[in-house]
Amino acid sequence: DPQMEPAKERKLRKWIKEGKISSDEFNDLLQEKLVERCMFWGDVLGVCDWKFYLRITRIADMIMDGCVAEVAYNDELAKAHISICSPCDFLRTNSRDTEQELIHELLHVRLRRLVISMGFMHKPLNAIQNVLMENVIDQMSQGIIDMARTTDKGVIIPVIIIGGDD
Repeated sequence: DPQMEPAKERKLRKWIKEGKISSDEFNDLLQEKLVERCMFWGDVLGVCDWKFYLRITRIADMIMDGCVAEVAYNDELAKAHISICSPCDFLRTNSRDTEQELIHELLHVRLRRLVISMGFMHKPLNAIQNVLMENVIDQMSQGIIDMARTTDKGVIIPVIIIGGDD
């Protein structure tokens, strides 16, 4: 039941703070859940023919400073490596929705053809183009997750929300 998920997540966060579960155990549970969601969203977003490698990592190990998720893909091999920052690094700060972050990274793979067709395959985006692209993909991923979680009664059901002071 998706409505049970936030309570389970809050309990796990509390257990981490109290030392009842380790960060590694939490990350293993989260990774297992995200692999399931990656299979689901990969099918929905039309990238189910790709091979995805998911990794929960610490913020210090992220390649791009300031990012909480990132993707590196090989178009020819149809493989992508998605790294999502461990929510354990954000237990005392704002909540994060790791499922939305997963969708965001999958959208990068889905929209890769657009980036190629616009001539950006062999030259990096400039700072303004990069911000615009990230904003568009972020709005799309938020809209997708909101639609998926909205019931016929108009209630939004969070599924994988980690962090914050709940």
